[in-house]
Amino acid sequence: MENKIGGWGFIVRDTNGFAVMAGAGKLESVHDAFCAEAQACLAPLTAMSNQGMTRIQLESDSCNLVSAMKSSAFDQSPAGVLLKEARHLIQLDFVDVEILFTPRSCNLCAHGLAHMSLSWDSDQPCVWLDPLPEFVTSLTTCDYSESQSGNE
Repeated sequence: MENKIGGWGFIVRDTNGFAVMAGAGKLESVHDAFCAEAQACLAPLTAMSNQGMTRIQLESDSCNLVSAMKSSAFDQSPAGVLLKEARHLIQLDFVDVEILFTPRSCNLCAHGLAHMSLSWDSDQPCVWLDPLPEFVTSLTTCDYSESQSGNE
């Protein structure tokens, strides 16, 4: 993060584990990696809220982000405003929210989308709805296979 840019990516899956929405975007002037994680948390929350989803599981491979979303312990950090905004959005727009840690090996698609967005214009984030573009579907298949093998 030495150049202070970053990217975010997310996948939304249905109750059967199939991807129904995805998104990616570039971040300019990111303070640190934790701020990027917080911004990456807001993107899917906003997208799911816009689609009327109210019962969700929010997964992250950042233990700090998971802790920060469950308490106010990080509210004085540079990411504090973003964390408060995310928790406020959850309070206003969602009925049931579980916030879970997931290993990075089960979250490779989101990281792939975030990496891809680094070459994009920061004014042009993308959110895709079902049917997802083929390149997103290919990435999600790898994640789904990995998460299923971890559950056996």
